[in-house]
Amino acid sequence: MDYILTKKIRITLIVLLTLVGGMTSCVEDETIHDFEELNEVEIQLLDSEDDVIEKLLYDRLQITPDISTSFNDDSDLEYNWILRSSSKSDVISEERDLDIEISPEVFPVDQDGLFLALKVIDKSTGVFYFDEVKIFVNTIFSKGRLILGLKDGESTVSFLTFEDELFEDVYKRANGGNPVGVNPLQIDNYGNSYSGRKIVILCGDEQGGVFVDEKTFVTKYTTRESFITQPKATILDPYLIEGGDLSFATMRLGGNAYPVGSNFGPWKYKLICTEANSDYNIAPIILEGAMGGSMFYDEKYGRILYRDGMMASGNLTEIIVSSGFAFDPSGFGENTKLLTAGNNNGTKWFLVKNLDTEEIYLYECVVDFDWSFFSMSFEARSKTLVTEAMAEGISEASLFTSPKKSNYLIYERNKQIRFYSIDNKTSGVFTGGDLSAENIEISNIKCVTHGNYGSETSFFVSTINNELTSLKGGYREYDISTVGGFNLVEKDKQEGFCDELIDIAIRD
Repeated sequence: MDYILTKKIRITLIVLLTLVGGMTSCVEDETIHDFEELNEVEIQLLDSEDDVIEKLLYDRLQITPDISTSFNDDSDLEYNWILRSSSKSDVISEERDLDIEISPEVFPVDQDGLFLALKVIDKSTGVFYFDEVKIFVNTIFSKGRLILGLKDGESTVSFLTFEDELFEDVYKRANGGNPVGVNPLQIDNYGNSYSGRKIVILCGDEQGGVFVDEKTFVTKYTTRESFITQPKATILDPYLIEGGDLSFATMRLGGNAYPVGSNFGPWKYKLICTEANSDYNIAPIILEGAMGGSMFYDEKYGRILYRDGMMASGNLTEIIVSSGFAFDPSGFGENTKLLTAGNNNGTKWFLVKNLDTEEIYLYECVVDFDWSFFSMSFEARSKTLVTEAMAEGISEASLFTSPKKSNYLIYERNKQIRFYSIDNKTSGVFTGGDLSAENIEISNIKCVTHGNYGSETSFFVSTINNELTSLKGGYREYDISTVGGFNLVEKDKQEGFCDELIDIAIRD
């Protein structure tokens, strides 16, 4: 049995022994007065009087305690460093001096703080002594870039702060060395500043990726576990499509659309994806409709589908219009592909390619809410054939993107980043967007909406630098300016941390 001895206990014992001695003075004392003197230990963990430590995840915690003994002998002492949270207590080291990385596996991020104690045990007597400090561990993942890539054939997740401090393999480090999955597809900082942000990492495998703790990257649950009704497919192919300011986000799985949450309030539980019965293959883009509704493009039957904002868990429905409009929203043709889509000051536009004829059309429409009938109204405004003369290289381009609210789209051809104006029907190369002279490959382009309620847009170009011998993957990040022309202003460039960059998101 261990015994703890402090000054208060010793004083109490002396007083009690004196009283007992006085009460029994007339009785013959046959007690053997042979008491063992203790090798008393004094511990001071910190030099300062403030017994509070503040650290960031992945910092090193190094403490050299000031330990003294009344016998000047520490040969029989052993040491236990104990970390205590509101839910558990663990011994994290048995060395005299503490030197440990603050990893999320050991140090949970707790807003109430943790308690760190050094317990010093005298093995010869079983008496132990201790000193304790409070420690606050803060996350490093509150602001920066979330990066999903491939490295040595495995999915890898890195985090780059806005001060360009790179933390590699953050998922593996937080989850016992296990990779996030195979066939990485997407990383997203899902939600907004009102409802809160959640980090999702999606993969094309049996579990479909994971939702992780946004402070530590520790797995909370898998994508498969997020469904009330388990998906029947053995291999999942999820893609999270963020909605507009009011509309619901959607999980695309097997071409079907599953609403996964509302932006109207903070989440208290894990995201729930409800099963839907449908016959469509939606493209991975959502446009915001009227009154929180959502618009999708069905590539199976070539049509625009709509989900009412007041029926967020319902199936998608066709838009039926009378004749006389510029185009039929249910008649694009079955063998079509949505290249990109956007919102130009309230006018929704879809860039669609007919895979049989190789023709590309720009469709523009307006969606509103009709208060007379308390329903959505739709107006098809224009249908424009986009030719090579209007947009050089667009017919051979494979990479497209656009800001959520803009009057232009972006595409890449021959390592040139090009624009096409929705209003003027003109195109060109962005100033600062000609990378054709560099020995690189462009694997993806993406506009990332971020900031308070999506007020900012960053444009990313994923690159493979053939000048490097290994870890060739990286990215260029640009600000987009349309003042006096179409301009790309490079604000960040990173490479050398993965073989290929798959996706990127911003957390701010």
